[in-house]
Amino acid sequence: MRVAAIFVLTVVALTLAGCNRTEEDWTVAKQANTIAAYKEFLTNYPDGAHAEDARNGIEALDWKDAQAKGTVDACTLTLRRVAWSL
Repeated sequence: MRVAAIFVLTVVALTLAGCNRTEEDWTVAKQANTIAAYKEFLTNYPDGAHAEDARNGIEALDWKDAQAKGTVDACTLTLRRVAWSL
């Protein structure tokens, strides 16, 4: 019985540690606010709690870049990338 309790506590502790790591990595990606940082986060946590936030961050930065370029081609390319990601 005691071994089972220790096992359960160990699993819970490891799970919580993993959640904490996800949050730490998300904070790093969000603070960097770069496409590369968001992509790295998605590589590590493709279905994580902040995966949609990371995808939205990439999309926002793509749009910002397209607007800064100010060309129809840049905007069209961004629209295509967004459409393919849906």
